[in-house]
Amino acid sequence: MSGRGAPTLDLPLRRRPGPRGATRVRLRALPGARAAPETSVALQADAAGLTLRFACRARVLTARMVNDGDPLYLEDVVEVFLWPGGDPAVYLEYEVSPLGRDLCLLCCQQGGRRSAWRPWGVAAAAKPSCQVTVRGGAQHHGAAVRGWDAELRIPFAALAGIAPTPVPGTRWRANFYRIDHASGGPRHLAWSPPPHPDFHHLDSFATIVFTEQP
Repeated sequence: MSGRGAPTLDLPLRRRPGPRGATRVRLRALPGARAAPETSVALQADAAGLTLRFACRARVLTARMVNDGDPLYLEDVVEVFLWPGGDPAVYLEYEVSPLGRDLCLLCCQQGGRRSAWRPWGVAAAAKPSCQVTVRGGAQHHGAAVRGWDAELRIPFAALAGIAPTPVPGTRWRANFYRIDHASGGPRHLAWSPPPHPDFHHLDSFATIVFTEQP
């Protein structure tokens, strides 16, 4: 299953995490949507997991929810979807708000049906985590800002029951998203935009190819 025109990205597997050598992509507005604020993602992979740094230009924060596990997708949010492949399609969804709250879900699709559930009893080494910084304003709902940045860390152990740790040559499907409400209604952005605002549209997922560190 692959979407026509979905990008393919080579991502080196570094020996250890580091501040340099990130691979960058930009998010785009969905087809027919209004112009969306500039958003980019810097990716790095190492032996233990993925690090993704979202840089989001913004004017106002829409973020009332203050608990991890809240339905963050109803407000400003960035999201990562990782699908190692297979049928049924079992994939990880990880969302982060401008307040640093997160929502982690394991999702499954088969035969046109979809389910999602929150992981329980996850060891610290397998739990996704995040750090958020707000630029040019306060970190609260309604604040006027210049933007916000979110660093997401997703250990490969979070997907240990779904797929082995990637090695050079491993191919995963993935997509990255953002929802922004500064202009009233939601504006949707994606790395590989689906034809309509359904972030679970698997045909639109791009492909990450893990490669050897140069």
